[in-house]
Amino acid sequence: MIKILLPLLLIFLIYFPYIYVRYIYQNYNKSLDLMPFKGREFADKILNDQGLKEVQIEPQKVSLQNFYNPRNKSIGIENELLNKKSLTALSIIAHEVGHAIQHKENYKPLIQRHKLLEKTVVFRTIGSSIVTLGVGPIFAFTNSLSLTLIATIIALLFFCIEIFINLFTLKCEYDASFNRAMPILKENVPSEYINQCKKVLNAAALTYVANSIIRVLSLRNFFFIFLRLLKR
Repeated sequence: MIKILLPLLLIFLIYFPYIYVRYIYQNYNKSLDLMPFKGREFADKILNDQGLKEVQIEPQKVSLQNFYNPRNKSIGIENELLNKKSLTALSIIAHEVGHAIQHKENYKPLIQRHKLLEKTVVFRTIGSSIVTLGVGPIFAFTNSLSLTLIATIIALLFFCIEIFINLFTLKCEYDASFNRAMPILKENVPSEYINQCKKVLNAAALTYVANSIIRVLSLRNFFFIFLRLLKR
């Protein structure tokens, strides 16, 4: 029984942050008549209020892919959130605008994170390609354990860089959520919904942690395949 429960517990701990983030997003993504704005209207208003008229909103098709890009001063927000009067929509938009405010104020953790991403972009692209392709096809194509090992090491470094950057950015994420976005929400959202907004903002800050844990799981699977190849 213990042999069954322990793996299940491990799987639960690995996936819990990701499941938690998705649950919070979906739970508070119901349209509410009391909300004064749809997502797009709210984004335009607070960008104008914060003197960030140059920041552009870019609709996104993929869920959980909201972001702020310091390079071209753009905010990517899911299409669904832009068209909804929900706590998730307003909170996520406020969070991403929080990053734009950080950029405007030259907030060091944001600038440092962007520099890290720029410096590692080539290596991350190569590592990501190797991970996408997988160890099996690489070995099948080259028939070389040495080259497959080199590819595995590059993939390992890629994962380490991704995990480091994601963990490094936690301070930046929590600052965007609670020092930048929360004051905006308190000014624009009915007070009875503020506690729910805090939960969404917390989930927004934890998105990178959830992604990092999933990366670790992928890394374990990646090396498991490689070890099987060594035993052939």
